[in-house]
Amino acid sequence: NAMGIALYGMFIALIVPASRESVSILIIVLIAVAVNCALQFIPAFSFISSGFRIILATFAGAGAGALLFPKEEEDYVKREAV
Repeated sequence: NAMGIALYGMFIALIVPASRESVSILIIVLIAVAVNCALQFIPAFSFISSGFRIILATFAGAGAGALLFPKEEEDYVKREAV
């Protein structure tokens, strides 16, 4: 049980500082939290386990972040040249 709590603690320790620095990361985190809450409290999704809910919420947040905050192509080209 303690290892499960430590895992959540490490996850929070990674997200909180990044969310303070960037509004886009904060929005992505909030989207993932909203998806996780929706999957937990909507009765149609009650069959989904808590671990799989976290995975789905993470993918949904990452996908929303990719759509809402795409990287400019110039940044990618510059990194490839370096």
